[in-house]
Amino acid sequence: MKLPQLTIIATVMISLLTTETTAQEPNQPHANQQRKAEKLEKDGNFKEALAIYQKLLTEDDFPQLAIILDHAHNCLRRLNRNPELDALLENAIEKHPGNAALLDKAAQLYTSIPHYGYIIAGEFKRGNHRGGGQYCDSSQRDRIRAIQLYLQALDQWPANRDDTEKASLY
Repeated sequence: MKLPQLTIIATVMISLLTTETTAQEPNQPHANQQRKAEKLEKDGNFKEALAIYQKLLTEDDFPQLAIILDHAHNCLRRLNRNPELDALLENAIEKHPGNAALLDKAAQLYTSIPHYGYIIAGEFKRGNHRGGGQYCDSSQRDRIRAIQLYLQALDQWPANRDDTEKASLY
């Protein structure tokens, strides 16, 4: 008599646990993608990780965009694709102009990326270039863009966040 009851209870518990985990999975796709990209990055698969990070940067409801932007930046640097850094940063800023943490991280990145490049066919390409083009220093341009982003981040700073974090923008 106890064996059938135990079987029923075990079956109910297993069904409840499986429905709970399957119900949580649709709420966690971004976190799963982030973990997958971080593993790929850790394993040295920077190109595949970058593709996932760029996809996550286009999502509207992802809470850790600043961290994702930093990881995407690291992937581009490791792939030696410095000319794409400006596009990565500006696309993220354009997509999420109200995200103070992302704006803060983008400003930090503008202060740390290479401040030189070449003007090729009227377009600035950051980093080294083989053959042709005019060398150009972008340190002042990057500094001004970082200040603009810091000011924009201050305007977008949520009222419910800690002011010590806000003070770090200064």
